[in-house]
Amino acid sequence: GLSWGESNIERQGAGADFTAEAWVAGVYHPLTKSLNLVAEYTATDYENLQNAAGAVIGDGEADTLALGAILFF
Repeated sequence: GLSWGESNIERQGAGADFTAEAWVAGVYHPLTKSLNLVAEYTATDYENLQNAAGAVIGDGEADTLALGAILFF
């Protein structure tokens, strides 16, 4: 499976608008009728990344790999 998403946060007052865009690719393999193995990769790009005080510290990116299982009952 593939998916794409974008989040936009418009700041009121001080601070800059924040944007995050992510692509997710997943592979799902059934082992049995009740159990699927899952592997997902997520690539995220950030614009106007901010610290806890709201100051812009720049742009960034993150790559994430998730492994797991889905149990149906």
